[in-house]
Amino acid sequence: MKLTRRQLNYLIKESLGVKNEGFFDTIKKGVTSAASSLAGGATVVFDYLTGETEKRRLTQASSPDAYELFDAMLGLGTDEEKVKQILESRGREGSLVELYQEYSGLVMELTSPDAFEELYNKIPADDIETTGRQIGDFLRDYNTDLIGWLESDGMDDEAEMIMHALKESGVRRNEKPGKNPESFAEFGY
Repeated sequence: MKLTRRQLNYLIKESLGVKNEGFFDTIKKGVTSAASSLAGGATVVFDYLTGETEKRRLTQASSPDAYELFDAMLGLGTDEEKVKQILESRGREGSLVELYQEYSGLVMELTSPDAFEELYNKIPADDIETTGRQIGDFLRDYNTDLIGWLESDGMDDEAEMIMHALKESGVRRNEKPGKNPESFAEFGY
């Protein structure tokens, strides 16, 4: 039997007896931080993505809602209530297509060669080859549109809602909105 991420999150929360999402967010951040410490690239990327400077840069390249969605889906576990709240609000406004495009702008900024270079420059010299490759892998993995992020988090109904809005508006889906992996070639990754 295959479990979706949503089902797995539910089972974990149920087994831990977690009822308060705020408490689970605390656990999520602690576990994500601990898991990040196992791999240098993960630590560099996680610290970078959750820093205030990067938050401002990604928000400017997209929108506050797009960044909040990204933050809600980043790391272990997903704050599904936050995701649903943003999608419902933007759905009432009739701006789901705009939200999709804003999220694509965030991914384009996130996966830009400038972002890779900034991350690359934060790597300790003695770990540059392994960690550089990990960062390239992370950024390639993040190069997924909003529909792909929602689907990977088991939020298929929400992904379908975005796909429907795109179809109704005649807007084509762009599954890989960011730079392609060859954009990191100058660094050897």
